[in-house]
Amino acid sequence: SHGPLTARRIAFHYIDMVRLARHPAQAVVCYVNAALWLRTTLMLSLDAPLARRHALKEGVLLLATLARKLARDQHIGMQLYVARASVAVAQSVLTIPGLARAEDAPIL
Repeated sequence: SHGPLTARRIAFHYIDMVRLARHPAQAVVCYVNAALWLRTTLMLSLDAPLARRHALKEGVLLLATLARKLARDQHIGMQLYVARASVAVAQSVLTIPGLARAEDAPIL
């Protein structure tokens, strides 16, 4: 038994599915979905220690960045969708008090 299905575990399942992708668009969608589920984990962990919240934020931003780079390099037709989704998820985590840093600005 793997225990209950949590937002964090769903995010990791999407990351695991990237290696099974047969088309770049599938990998892009996996990264976007993983970022969204990790964002959900962060939103459910607002009372967690600051270091954990920062780690979750960094994970969200990393996944969003990976999705944008993959869309740019491998699947041009998805660039607009991924750019909008990446910026939206980044903005949602960077508006959480105490999490935004100056070096986070390039994702936006």
